[in-house]
Amino acid sequence: MNKKNRIHIICFGNLWFGDDGFGIHVYRQLAKRALPQHIKLFDASLLGMGALNCFEDCEKAIVVDAIDYMGNAGKVHRQDIKDIKPAAAHYNTTHNLGINHLLQLLPIIFENKTPPTILIYAAEIAKLPENFSDQLSHPMQNAVGKTVQLIKQEIFTKTHSDTKLSNHFNQNETTSPRHRQSGYYHQ
Repeated sequence: MNKKNRIHIICFGNLWFGDDGFGIHVYRQLAKRALPQHIKLFDASLLGMGALNCFEDCEKAIVVDAIDYMGNAGKVHRQDIKDIKPAAAHYNTTHNLGINHLLQLLPIIFENKTPPTILIYAAEIAKLPENFSDQLSHPMQNAVGKTVQLIKQEIFTKTHSDTKLSNHFNQNETTSPRHRQSGYYHQ
């Protein structure tokens, strides 16, 4: 299958850091659904810069992650890559490079290729735990379901008008491994 109409959903987050695990909770909900062959789901967890390959061979990439609290915990934001603020240029280690750095590198990586259209779905965190926890705050739990629905609309309303695909997505089946890709935690 060529990259035309291929969509990658790339979910980031630290599952053991409360609300920061938002993207992985969205991944888990999406992974329970049977996805059409042109959609690939990636658990990018803490890959950061290691997730560059998740953006290859697709026409559209949907990034899911948590963002800092801006006054409305659990609010889901839909952003275009152009809406992302430039990352700070001063760093002396690659350990702290985040998603914004990754997104800034994509035009360089795709310099001689057509880059995918990139959309970001991000929810404002309510709080971060003092101890390790895989539990989301109540506002973020609500944001997971909302984000899954928004992604569904993004995929099937804006890209495809085929109601068969939409109904297929609603089935609560387990996705076959060819539709999912897991990332690895970096150390």
